[in-house]
Amino acid sequence: MAKKTESNVGFFTDYWLVKIKADGRKDWDKTVGGTQDDNLKSAFQLSDSNFLLFGSSFSGISGDKSVTTRGGADYWVVKLDNNISYKKEQIITFGSITYKDYLSQKTFALTAVSSGGLPISYNIVSGPATVKGNLLTLTGTGTVIVEANQAGNASYDPANNHQ
Repeated sequence: MAKKTESNVGFFTDYWLVKIKADGRKDWDKTVGGTQDDNLKSAFQLSDSNFLLFGSSFSGISGDKSVTTRGGADYWVVKLDNNISYKKEQIITFGSITYKDYLSQKTFALTAVSSGGLPISYNIVSGPATVKGNLLTLTGTGTVIVEANQAGNASYDPANNHQ
């Protein structure tokens, strides 16, 4: 089953088109809809490689729908560009940090990794510490909150910051 890269526009169904590569892997997917119930009936690829989507919609002007409802379920035709490209998602996994004694362990390494394998940067959110690269240095006693970041690249979206 393919994983959706976009959430539904509203609380009801939307059109969902998934393009599959020749080797069976997902190339891209696209969710199209408004805030009400939108039901895809057919999809056709045109000679220009774009797609025509046919179905019905209860949605008014919202999300991808630019025309008000005519009452009840309206026929809804959407032309979708074939040149959709999505970056891959990535998440940050932060290694656990055990209690550190300020007097004996002032500097230690942080161990976060991104699922995309990209380098992580760190920021001190609060507390008595500094960070340089992946080395955190305690500058006093108290609780330190560290944030790990990954900005993404041409293949990966930025990861959500992780504390």
